[in-house]
Amino acid sequence: MKTIATTTNVDLVLPLQKQYAQVLRLAVAGIASRLDFNWEQVEDIKLAAEEAFLLARSADSASRIHFNFTVKPDSLIITAINAYLGHFDMHTYEQKYSFFIMTGLMDNVDIIPKNEKHFDLQLIKKIY
Repeated sequence: MKTIATTTNVDLVLPLQKQYAQVLRLAVAGIASRLDFNWEQVEDIKLAAEEAFLLARSADSASRIHFNFTVKPDSLIITAINAYLGHFDMHTYEQKYSFFIMTGLMDNVDIIPKNEKHFDLQLIKKIY
């Protein structure tokens, strides 16, 4: 069993271009592997993080997205900070589908409004 004694934060800023979703998946795999998640859980976390990335993509491909990974002794918290989600109201098929995937794979998913179109999107996976 791997033990993490203290809380650690890791930050990653990526261009909001589809090809960088793979970079996010690799970073998530590296961070999650430091905890006591099994292979299937790591795959779930990678998929949920990629879904958050794709959900936050805007038409402006020059934009960037900031991810914060909080590694705790009992959980991993991934936060897409100030992500552009437009008018996130769960009325579009894509938003519903993405949220369905994230909530099915993670223990908790929170959407925290920052202003009219920007949100923090927080994904939490606990270690059992």
